[in-house]
Amino acid sequence: MPNAGIWIKALRLPFLTATFVPVALGTIIAWHETGAFNAVHLVLATAAVSLIHLGANLSNDFFDFQSENDLINTGFNAFSGGSRVIADGQLSPGEVFSAAVLFYGTGAIVGLLLAWLTGSILLGALVIAGVLAGYFYTAPPLKFAYRSTGELVNVLAFGPLIVAIACRAQGSAPSPAAIAASMFPGLLLGLLLLINEFPDYEADIGAEKRTLVVRLGTLQALNLHHAGLAAVFLLVPLTVALGSLPPTVLITFFTLPLAVLIVRQTRDHLHEACMPASANARCYQLHFLFGLFLCSGILAGPLI
Repeated sequence: MPNAGIWIKALRLPFLTATFVPVALGTIIAWHETGAFNAVHLVLATAAVSLIHLGANLSNDFFDFQSENDLINTGFNAFSGGSRVIADGQLSPGEVFSAAVLFYGTGAIVGLLLAWLTGSILLGALVIAGVLAGYFYTAPPLKFAYRSTGELVNVLAFGPLIVAIACRAQGSAPSPAAIAASMFPGLLLGLLLLINEFPDYEADIGAEKRTLVVRLGTLQALNLHHAGLAAVFLLVPLTVALGSLPPTVLITFFTLPLAVLIVRQTRDHLHEACMPASANARCYQLHFLFGLFLCSGILAGPLI
């Protein structure tokens, strides 16, 4: 029987920060707008989306193995190429797929329980949409990641979708402020994924996985990434000027030096055989820190 360490590796637990940030953001916005906060609902919302996220990690490993993508991938690092527990023979495909179904199912049950407790049909629909997005990210017949739409699916799932779930969990309808704020974790997650695709470039070509890096080529994909980062920091003052978010969210600019460092590092290593793992790590750091400052800025808004 596989030990716990192998399952932790398969689940890729450290990457749950991609889920925690939008959940926290949606909860804070709901509290900011209505003054309501339900700790039990927060726990249930976090559990539901986290379980679905973990299910997606497992099913993506399964379907990438089925397509032989993981078998031919030699450029992977700790942040790309999946967990490789199937490719390395640590878990069987059946074990991973069964675990994925278990996590998806449990996440859906928790999410639907939350929808029942809040009386929100919309929340239940959003939870089911999350399950479908995670599963069909690599599963046929949709295979979003193989058809140049995986990045957009991630932007929507880890931005507006999760933020809306967190808002509804607190009894708040997604407002203009919630929609505006949800752009940031979604866009940064999509940009993070884009950089994660660079080490997998050759394998993705071989497996006919048409990610944006494969479709655009490495240079144009990197230009898109840099333009996306610039757009994130331009959108912050725009949302403030439009009154969607309080001026205190401008503290997100404390993360600008990290974004500049990412641009320089990815530009300098573009033509190397493999993008260094430190570039991927910094993208995760940017996503988390930007989200932390964004949440803090919204919390501090009423105090000024």
